[in-house]
Amino acid sequence: MHHEQDMRKMGNLRKYMPITFITMCAAWLAICGIPIWGGFFSKDEILFKTFAASGPLGNWAYVLWAIGLATAVLTAVYMTRLMVMTFFGEERFHHALEEDAHHADDHSHDDAHAVDDDEEDAHHALPADFKPHESPWTMTVPLVALAILSTIGGLVGIPYAMSSLFGAGDINVFHKVLSPVIVEVGKPHAVAPAGEHAATPSTVASDAHAATPSTAAAPAHGEEAHDPHEISMERWLAVVSVVLALFGIGIGWIVFSKEPLKALPKILQDKWRIDELYNGYIVDPITTLSREGLWKAFDVGFIDGIVNGIGHFMAEAGNAVRSLQVGFVRSYAAIIFLGAVAVIGYFIYYGLKLVG
Repeated sequence: MHHEQDMRKMGNLRKYMPITFITMCAAWLAICGIPIWGGFFSKDEILFKTFAASGPLGNWAYVLWAIGLATAVLTAVYMTRLMVMTFFGEERFHHALEEDAHHADDHSHDDAHAVDDDEEDAHHALPADFKPHESPWTMTVPLVALAILSTIGGLVGIPYAMSSLFGAGDINVFHKVLSPVIVEVGKPHAVAPAGEHAATPSTVASDAHAATPSTAAAPAHGEEAHDPHEISMERWLAVVSVVLALFGIGIGWIVFSKEPLKALPKILQDKWRIDELYNGYIVDPITTLSREGLWKAFDVGFIDGIVNGIGHFMAEAGNAVRSLQVGFVRSYAAIIFLGAVAVIGYFIYYGLKLVG
């Protein structure tokens, strides 16, 4: 990357640097503490021993264990960020070329520092025809060696709680090599007289276990007896550690690959979308109810219906009555005559009825 160390100017380098990518994957999984990589065994052992030190440390052991576990999760997150921004995603080094050119133009306007800054930019800026490429063998060979050690190096320190799951017994070579010079807290340590070999912690522990009855199975010759409760606890703590490491990797992948936090500045700029929520759930429903219910149904449909209905009724009644007004004199004379006949007939009828 031509001396470039800013991950924001990288991206998709696995396409151009496959050896570096594979070796970095080994380092990534190791430092995150994923089985079978070496980092898992060292991290798991440290966390377990911290948790199990509740005797001499009291409840502080659990606090230290929780801090270590939280740190392991954060480690998985930021290591995943490194992998995503460097080896995945879009290629951003082309944007870096444009930024470097713009940066050089800005410095050229400053006469006092133009020469020094231009020389520095020329040293660090990417060439115009730049294309990422794999590192020379003098760098890739050590990377491959370190990746191999990160992958299988931890197998020399497999704890009994893990190896016993596969019936392999106690194959913790690292522990056996260091046992003559390391004494575990709480275990007796015998001091041999001058000229004699001191009893090792493993032999002292073996003698102690042999002298006391135990429900655990008798250890094989040269092996140390193991507490079933501690074995079970170490396994469960390892499960918790791995699950949280995978959780950290998942969080790092989602946050820095899908970039959901990119919308956060827009949300803040939009005032947390409070106006949109207010309009969507309060203003718009009330407006719709007012328009469709109060205005169209009640005002237009009911009130206007009554007013317009009365007017329509009077108009129809007027049309019906108007048919009687024909505008001919003979028609009016005939109506008057018929009316007079009806009145005279009425009085004659009732007059005769009274007389008779």
